[in-house]
Amino acid sequence: MLTIELPFPVTANAYWMIAGRKLIKTKRARAYIREVTLYWLNVKMLGAQAFGEDETLALAIAIHYPTDKRKHLDTDNALKVLIDAMETAGIFQN
Repeated sequence: MLTIELPFPVTANAYWMIAGRKLIKTKRARAYIREVTLYWLNVKMLGAQAFGEDETLALAIAIHYPTDKRKHLDTDNALKVLIDAMETAGIFQN
């Protein structure tokens, strides 16, 4: 079992933007992915290994919301962003 604590994800609304005819990741999204990737590289240096294609992967995620009550955060969108960042960082393959 691998336990990691990642930073709180950006909202899905701040994750994607339309550029011309393409849907691309925003600067905030790329910064979040970079942060998750750097965290993962540090954890790997301590001996953690990525999950392979043939391995069974089960995720148990605990979300600790920021204390700012003015922000409405959608759990489903937070999970989508978090899982995308984890996959991009190489923690597991889709």
